[in-house]
Amino acid sequence: MKILANLSTKNFLIKEGINSFTDSFENISFADAPHELLLGGRGAENNLFNIFGNPPAGRAGLTHPGDSLKFDSSLEVLALPIQAPWGSLVASVEKAALIKPKIVIPIHDWHWKDQARKKMYDMAKNYLADKGIELRGLEVGEELVV
Repeated sequence: MKILANLSTKNFLIKEGINSFTDSFENISFADAPHELLLGGRGAENNLFNIFGNPPAGRAGLTHPGDSLKFDSSLEVLALPIQAPWGSLVASVEKAALIKPKIVIPIHDWHWKDQARKKMYDMAKNYLADKGIELRGLEVGEELVV
């Protein structure tokens, strides 16, 4: 088994005796994407992943920016950090509206109660729909095939 990881993750795993790394996987690419600032102005290493940048027929590619809104494009599907200690729903949804993926899957919303999550999803869904973008809020364990 090979692991695709950034330098800080590799260093952590090496300390645990795990040394099986690769710099690339077929159909997965990654790039630096600056981590948004945390309390005290701290940041962390962060990467943006593109999965199926050239998807097979009938499939869509996925962009996962990790803990960053500092990226300029997305594949058809964007895993959007919609809420985080460093960000807000407004900033995240406006980012999606700006780069225009076909579908947004909200992530980083684990701490919202179900009622709050539904309300936030509905607000974001309506706003993005006016811009031709579909928001697909998934429940725990739910799959989305695109």
